Amino acid sequence: MRYTFLEYLINFLLRLFWLIIAIILLLGFYVFYHDETELFGFTFINPYYEFIREMPFWVYIVLCSTVFSVLSIFVFISFNLYYGIQKTRVENIRAKYYKYFSYLLTNYFLSDFTKNEDFKQKLLFKIKSHLKTRHQRLAFLDSFLRIQENVAVNLSDDFEHLMQNLKIQKRIESLIYNVDFDDKILAMKLLSYIHNHSSDKQIIKYSNSNNFALRTEAYASLIRLMEKDEHLINFIGVNHTLSILDINIIVNAVLKNHKMRIDYQALLASQNPRKIMVGLLLAKHRYRRGKGNTILIINFIGNPILEFNRLAWDALLALVPEEELIDIIIDRFENEAEDVKILILQNFSKLESKRFYDFLMRIIAHQPLFVKIEAMKLIFKSDFDTLTVLDDFQNEELKSAYEEVSCLYMNN
Repeated sequence: MRYTFLEYLINFLLRLFWLIIAIILLLGFYVFYHDETELFGFTFINPYYEFIREMPFWVYIVLCSTVFSVLSIFVFISFNLYYGIQKTRVENIRAKYYKYFSYLLTNYFLSDFTKNEDFKQKLLFKIKSHLKTRHQRLAFLDSFLRIQENVAVNLSDDFEHLMQNLKIQKRIESLIYNVDFDDKILAMKLLSYIHNHSSDKQIIKYSNSNNFALRTEAYASLIRLMEKDEHLINFIGVNHTLSILDINIIVNAVLKNHKMRIDYQALLASQNPRKIMVGLLLAKHRYRRGKGNTILIINFIGNPILEFNRLAWDALLALVPEEELIDIIIDRFENEAEDVKILILQNFSKLESKRFYDFLMRIIAHQPLFVKIEAMKLIFKSDFDTLTVLDDFQNEELKSAYEEVSCLYMNN
């Protein structure tokens, strides 16, 4: 609550500052157009009044506009130079501390030496002595996030414990209220990685932002924070319809967190089609094994919405062992579109079931040309000697499929 108040206070003071500047400019315009002006008990005598009085009013307006434009250009160039120099300085500071913290945190989390308590305390002291400024804390946070995204080990619990020892958790949580978008995004990533729900309401607020980067990172964070129900993701896609690009960005952002406690059922059981697509894509790459989740995915097979059907098959083929898939495939294959049939066959790596072999032979006999080719490829990969069995087809389409596949495998 305190950070929200500070955010509003800063915004109010900035608006008040520009309002005062505007009032001063208007007062200057008024004062210079009169010979004498009294304000707040003070009398201002205009030494240029005789010169201005001879001007037509429109010339005075042009003159004021010209002066204002020149001043604006001067202010713009001054601010641009200042912020350019300041940005370079800050980037250099951040880069220096990023390297420093990356080295310390890599040793702290992954080195065998951290089992030694004395060594760990030395690292803690070194880290703590360089967390006094905002830029240092941002570099510290950024270095942890990059380490976490590049290793398969879940470091979130250790990092949360580290923040408690350093007594900086509240300061880092406050970054989510900063004006800078980068700070907000870093804070949302961290809070969702360590499953900290202290700022859920603020993240939900950002999920309705008009800023694309802020909004999509908020979506990804809410999905990572989701546990037993979908109340955190009810807001996703309500005010801003998710495009296919949005969905892929969200999924990629979520997948960077190697250990996720995501409630797939809440996503797959949603009434929002785009959330279902997110759930199916995530299920393929980050699947918490459970019969309930598998049944939910199977329920989307054969769905009249082609994208759901394709994603459901893609997830199922990636998650379920091939021997368990055979019955589902044989039962539903005939009703699928040609591209889905090809997808199914391309995801099989070997052929061990006699029943499935007979099924493939039926495909070769009755399915379209490209489906025949994929079925032949699967048979040839498992048993090259089958070439002699398939060498005497009379049908022209079968001959074409056979020649295509046999040439491919003989050349390899």
